[in-house]
Amino acid sequence: MGIEGKRIAVLMGGVSNEREISLLSGKNVLKALKKEGLDTVGMDVVDEEGSTLKQALEKGKIDIAFIALHGCYGEDGGVQSFLEKLSIPYTGSGVIASATCFNKYIVKQLFSAGGISTPPFYLVTGENYRKERIQDLGFPVVVKPCSGGSAIGVSIVRDEENLKKALTTVLEHDSSILVEKYVPGREITVSIMGNHKPQVLPIIEIVPKREFYDYASKYEPGMSKHIIPARLTPERKKEAEEIGIFTYSMLGCRGFARMDMIAGDEGTVHVLEVNTIPGLTGTSLFPEAAKAAGITFGELCKKLLEMAD
Repeated sequence: MGIEGKRIAVLMGGVSNEREISLLSGKNVLKALKKEGLDTVGMDVVDEEGSTLKQALEKGKIDIAFIALHGCYGEDGGVQSFLEKLSIPYTGSGVIASATCFNKYIVKQLFSAGGISTPPFYLVTGENYRKERIQDLGFPVVVKPCSGGSAIGVSIVRDEENLKKALTTVLEHDSSILVEKYVPGREITVSIMGNHKPQVLPIIEIVPKREFYDYASKYEPGMSKHIIPARLTPERKKEAEEIGIFTYSMLGCRGFARMDMIAGDEGTVHVLEVNTIPGLTGTSLFPEAAKAAGITFGELCKKLLEMAD
């Protein structure tokens, strides 16, 4: 869509536990779009009901929304549905794809149904779980909230003794817990951009200084090393790219998304999850992949707006 002469709102902040990261993403996008000469305003989303946001959008006579919200009401289809009711085009995936990818259990079931390799998993609801199901996965396991991002509440559990503590930590963030078999290998991320003909950006290999790519590794400068291009054989690189495109299309994603994967030591590329609104901060992976493809951050933001629907 043409964006010249349009009034753009960058939606940021929000009500989830990823609010601070969303503000960083949003301010980064706002600054870039203004630098590109576009008529852009920032809007902090402060309520899920949308009454405050509705007034701001109508008062501001907004034509397009750039969604820089992470977590609940940002990536789960909530704000997308709200904007559709107001007939305001927005960046990123639609309601169904957003809601589907936000629930890690549902999306992993779709991976399995679609023939996409993903580590074995088990859903725990509340404090109830069957010990034998987790034992069947075999330690170590990754314990994470079923919804949400930024690695908040995620831990690697190497023995049964530390399992309950990890489950309790997740319950502070979500009532549903995904327990996933830990697969050793290279941690990679595949960034994809586009609507009808999506393109794969250069694959990034992530080497965190800590045990895994946790919150600090994601957002604190120097806490992880990003290797571009990822150290993959040509065959595995092609496999990861093909899996990324297939997954993106199968789930109905549009605009952009980032696939987190493990190139397992056993020789298989596994998809872990799909981020439909990847971080857009100064340390985020998607902008870094775009930069490696020769796309500046300002150009990236403009391209995402042009794909808004």
